[in-house]
Amino acid sequence: MMTSFAKYKAVRLFPLLVVGFYVFIAFYGARLDSRPEIFPFFNWSLFSSSSGDRNEYALRVRSIDGQALAKAQLFYDMKDTFTHARQRDINVSKVTQELGSALHQNKPQLAYEKRRMIEERFMSDAHEVEYDLVMLHFDPIERLETGKIQDERVVASYRKAYD
Repeated sequence: MMTSFAKYKAVRLFPLLVVGFYVFIAFYGARLDSRPEIFPFFNWSLFSSSSGDRNEYALRVRSIDGQALAKAQLFYDMKDTFTHARQRDINVSKVTQELGSALHQNKPQLAYEKRRMIEERFMSDAHEVEYDLVMLHFDPIERLETGKIQDERVVASYRKAYD
């Protein structure tokens, strides 16, 4: 049977052993194992890679108030033109995804309602806008770091013009 002093020493020694083992793995683990990371001790790339490429609908603007743009731009890149782009309003993306989904599911009435919402609410800064609904294909990490989009496919083209 252990005395209370012996139990006290054992309880104090255990955390030191754990820390010592962790330090040992930190310095000598790479020499003992060919993997650069040893889970659960060292795993620095938990979030450095994504599960794969993504497909996402987006709005690409071609002209504003009768003036063709030199190069079509994604809605969120037009911060000087659209208030909702400047605010990075997530609702633009949500409604855009819903518009694409409605078209994909062949629901024209729902697609019309989503399109009107985009034009009346999010594009209210311009009287006339010609734009495309595009399907973007990209790697999320690569797009975040470099802005690269692997593929753009036009799903539908629209013109907002209210008199």
